[in-house]
Amino acid sequence: MAFVETRGVRLQYRIDGDEHAPPLLFCNSLGADLGMWDAQLAAFAQRFGVIRHDGRGHGESGIPLAASTLQDLAEDVLDLLDALGIERVRFCGLSLGGQIGQWLALHVPWRIERMALCSTSARFGTQESWTARISQVEREGMQGIAAAAPQES
Repeated sequence: MAFVETRGVRLQYRIDGDEHAPPLLFCNSLGADLGMWDAQLAAFAQRFGVIRHDGRGHGESGIPLAASTLQDLAEDVLDLLDALGIERVRFCGLSLGGQIGQWLALHVPWRIERMALCSTSARFGTQESWTARISQVEREGMQGIAAAAPQES
């Protein structure tokens, strides 16, 4: 695994496949690390340089001192691409990763060649629902909300 520094947060990333092939960036859902794409990796790494990363506070990436915004998460992606010398990518984002893709498409469309947004929305929940979820995680840890997440069969 490799790391890059972005505005005070160290992000873990990994590139698989041919580094000279067109770059394809996978962007994770909330609570997931780059391993969430393992099942898709073999198929895509045959044709692309597959870039995966752990977002702030996920996997082996650092935890920021202050709360992060969607813009922070998207700018982390841009910082990663800049550090790798990649101008344009094909992008696939799931859930929160899809929201990050929407931000990128709106603010830096020239950085995205093609995009797949999966199981996402322009907005998730309300402030009240997120506050309740945060409280549950603080009380019970991630195990407290794991039952609501899809499981591999």
